[in-house]
Amino acid sequence: MERMNNMYSQDNSITIQDITIMLKGLLKKRVMPNFFIIGFPKTGSTSLHYMLHEHPEIQMSTKKETNFLSHNIRKGFNYYSNYWKYEKQVKIYGESSIFYCVYPKVAKVINTYFPKSKILIVIRNPYNLFRSHYSHSMRNKNIHFNISMLESISTECMDIDLENLKKTRWYDLRRYLEFEKIVRNWSKYNSLDVRTITYESIFESSTFDFNTIMKQICIFLDVDTDFFFTRLHFNKNPNETIELPESVKKLIKEITKDDFIVMDNYRNVI
Repeated sequence: MERMNNMYSQDNSITIQDITIMLKGLLKKRVMPNFFIIGFPKTGSTSLHYMLHEHPEIQMSTKKETNFLSHNIRKGFNYYSNYWKYEKQVKIYGESSIFYCVYPKVAKVINTYFPKSKILIVIRNPYNLFRSHYSHSMRNKNIHFNISMLESISTECMDIDLENLKKTRWYDLRRYLEFEKIVRNWSKYNSLDVRTITYESIFESSTFDFNTIMKQICIFLDVDTDFFFTRLHFNKNPNETIELPESVKKLIKEITKDDFIVMDNYRNVI
């Protein structure tokens, strides 16, 4: 575990032993991914994963969130390849591990061992992202998401108290709102084709717009554009319409105001 942590440390170094382990199993022809959905939590990546899997020329991994390249790489590529089955008509083999976006090392590994891969980053309206996490937390009784403390911060502090904010789930979510930093990290590798798309364009759009955006994804993946997708929405939380306290709304909007501006620069760049 210590070596795993070292492998994904800030120095971004890969040892000879790491390379040997990563190459293990590649002597035999195996199915390997050429498409990655890295997105952000609560952005509909699960639904998108299974919608794309319906397409006859796309095969998504049997397990969503393999997290292989961030946590399980030492199991070797033989293990990794078991998530797909070779089929003659399939052009795209994909996987969806949203947490890859916060591991700079993963982009480097994909660039090295899966060059010319297509990367789709899914982003979402920052306020709705927070509200979705909040409702998910309430449903699962996640004590790490301390809304009362967040409300206290918003009402009692003239300035945002980062020390208290760190004790709330919101501080953890901040790293997923660093759109520009994350997209820039992935885009610096010339062999990777990196695009972005928004949750809203898929799940909160008209049927016409939904079909249009799915066709654009097909063009991006170079697969048949005439395939008709059924709009799915897994993990939809019926409580997601929950309204946050006004003081918390105000705080979140203040915290995310710059994110909204940056997000506009990356809206559906596909």
